[in-house]
Amino acid sequence: MHSFPESQEQFAFMGGQQWTFSFLFSNNKLLLTGTSENAQIKEEIVTIQEGEDLRISLNVKFLLDYISTIEGKVTVLELLNDKSSVIVKDEDNDKSLYFTMPLAIRGN
Repeated sequence: MHSFPESQEQFAFMGGQQWTFSFLFSNNKLLLTGTSENAQIKEEIVTIQEGEDLRISLNVKFLLDYISTIEGKVTVLELLNDKSSVIVKDEDNDKSLYFTMPLAIRGN
C-alpha cells in the first residue's frame, strides 16, 4: 500500500493522459480509482474513518498542490456527503486549511 500523495502522483502523471479519480471511503480504507480513456488503475490506502461510507470524485491536481505545501505526516479530509465541500487540512497545523468541491461522478 502507498501513502495518499504517492498514489495520487503515480496516477496523475501516467502517460500524459487525462485521468479522473473516484475516492471510496469504506471500512477504514480509501480505494482510489483512476480512469482514463485507455486504462483504469486502483490503489488501496489505509485510513482512519469516522462516519458512513462515502464515494466522491475530487480533482487530484488541486489536492496534490495543497498536500505538497503541508509539513505534517497526516492529511485530514472532512466530508459530509458527495455533493458538499471537502475540508482538507494538515493534522499538525490548525491554520493550514483548504476547501475543494467534488466533481460530478459519471455513471451514477
